[in-house]
Amino acid sequence: MRRRSVVALLALAAAGCAYSGGPAQDSITFNTGLAPDSVIRIADAYLVRSGFAAVRHTPRVLTTMPKETAAGADSDATTGHRFRHWMLRIDAGASVMQGGTDVRVAGYYLPDASPSATIVDSTAVTRAVPVSAANAKLFAQIDAIASKLKELTVTR
Repeated sequence: MRRRSVVALLALAAAGCAYSGGPAQDSITFNTGLAPDSVIRIADAYLVRSGFAAVRHTPRVLTTMPKETAAGADSDATTGHRFRHWMLRIDAGASVMQGGTDVRVAGYYLPDASPSATIVDSTAVTRAVPVSAANAKLFAQIDAIASKLKELTVTR
């Protein structure tokens, strides 16, 4: 019985690491007391005010249309490839362990994506490369967006 408990705890810990991006840190996660659809609604409004074109795919997933990558933030530190465009993805899912909503904010480089390309069913998205903490300039921008979303969704 004790062995099953240990295995269950290890499985939960591994699932938590996978959700938060693990040691490579390719996303920012936080928990809020709001419902997932409220988080996505707030994120949508904030991103539009910040100059992004947001696309809601489901009540719990929001992405942005591709944006041009700024000079100095256009190469992936792990592969060395240069990218002209990037996008954000925000996932909001009910938190089983903490209650409320787990929010994940991630950025992706898009290989040769046109700014007018659609995100839904785009082949560029299937080949998207996660922006990691190794890409300091762009990851800092993604982190700032996640921090602002966390601030906007904190329940009082």
